[in-house]
Amino acid sequence: MVGYASGLGLKLSPKPKEGRDRLAGRLSALIEKLPEQKKSEAINNLLDGRSSQTQGWIDVITSEKR
Repeated sequence: MVGYASGLGLKLSPKPKEGRDRLAGRLSALIEKLPEQKKSEAINNLLDGRSSQTQGWIDVITSEKR
């Protein structure tokens, strides 16, 4: 997640004892703040390269929108 955020030009670093769910939530919040075009690209990239590991990230990001 940290590498993905870095690739988007976002600064995300895990805090001590922070779980993946919380880190994914912070990544989601950062993505939500992006301009609409870049946000759409980021979500599409997640969907295109999804695996069982990234499916959890996608679930967190899309649940934030509801």
